[in-house]
Amino acid sequence: MTEHTATPVPNRTNALAMRDWMRTLPPKWLFRIGSRLGLTPPPIKALMDASAFMLPQWMYTAAKLNIPAALAGGPKTSAELSRMCGVDEERLSRLLYSLEQRGYFRRVRGGLRHRLDGPWTHTARSETLIADHPNTVRPILFHWVEDCYGPAAHLLHALQRNTCAFSLAQSQPGIGFFEHYLPAHPDKARQFSEAMTASSAFSDEAVLRDVDWSRFSTMVDAGGSNGSFLELALRRFPAMHGVLFDRPNVIAQAEQAWDGRDPRLRQRIDFVPGDFFGDERLPTGGESGVVVLRNILHDWGDAECLRILGNVRRSMHDTGRVVLIEVGLGIEPSEHILEQARSGLDMLMLTMFEGKERTHEQLTELLAAAGFNVVAITSTRSIFSAIEARPA
Repeated sequence: MTEHTATPVPNRTNALAMRDWMRTLPPKWLFRIGSRLGLTPPPIKALMDASAFMLPQWMYTAAKLNIPAALAGGPKTSAELSRMCGVDEERLSRLLYSLEQRGYFRRVRGGLRHRLDGPWTHTARSETLIADHPNTVRPILFHWVEDCYGPAAHLLHALQRNTCAFSLAQSQPGIGFFEHYLPAHPDKARQFSEAMTASSAFSDEAVLRDVDWSRFSTMVDAGGSNGSFLELALRRFPAMHGVLFDRPNVIAQAEQAWDGRDPRLRQRIDFVPGDFFGDERLPTGGESGVVVLRNILHDWGDAECLRILGNVRRSMHDTGRVVLIEVGLGIEPSEHILEQARSGLDMLMLTMFEGKERTHEQLTELLAAAGFNVVAITSTRSIFSAIEARPA
């Protein structure tokens, strides 16, 4: 009879103890050092992540009460802010204190540290909630909380039903954010346009500086909203002509907004209303033109993307170019801050639209299926990449 040697079994008690951070407490001195260094045990980190759903609502409430603008003129106490906002002083103090612990607003250190009634002033982070801040997140915050927060609660059912969380939240199967919701709600369309303009500020300079656009005589900003990116491009390249292409209602608003801007710049732009999915020929800029699709394809599924790209290809001169500005998933290592941003946008696309963020390989395959050859992929000093392609 063969004798078998038993395989050692890991001490389950010790293994569980290593996982049970809340009952296997470190010495108090080590706990305090770890806390000061910001070391967070996995259960505490998971708990904080689970509570993060509240932070956007706190930010939104402060912004809607115009607290950021009120503090732009200097520090104010909770009592002063309470009178300006028309809300209870004690409740407002608690809101500001919670935001202070996340880096938004701070108390002026002069009185007792334990007092929660201020005076309050700005941090660099809370200043971004002011409307005229150069990197304001205010319109993005409003769009996310008012338009996207509710649908996010339907994500589980959307996954189980293989549908869009936004349409479930609207209680109207098949309703689309772009096709149905925005045209029916002009105020939301304006808010969305403002959010897109604000979000562009986080990438436009990087995209313009890190890609060689001087080769092109004409830039077609397709789906370019109010033309904020095109304006920067034309200022940087004085010989370039611009074409702004978008839905008719968007172009009407853009033309109205441009009436008050530099007339010399305005003369270098053609405003063209149209539809990506229509049968008419799209503007493509001629022999030395470039069509820029900034964050367009991520809003749509593969079939719609192929239709958009197919229409561009059908209209394009053989020497023209198309450049996609997309995030490109899987570029950075796991948990890298830029990759966290990219994956977060992908979940937003999953929640709100039938779109998705794609890898460079997936974008290359889409372009090839539409009749393009990729000639360059350029990483920029932002979360976005530029994928340049020419007609095959």
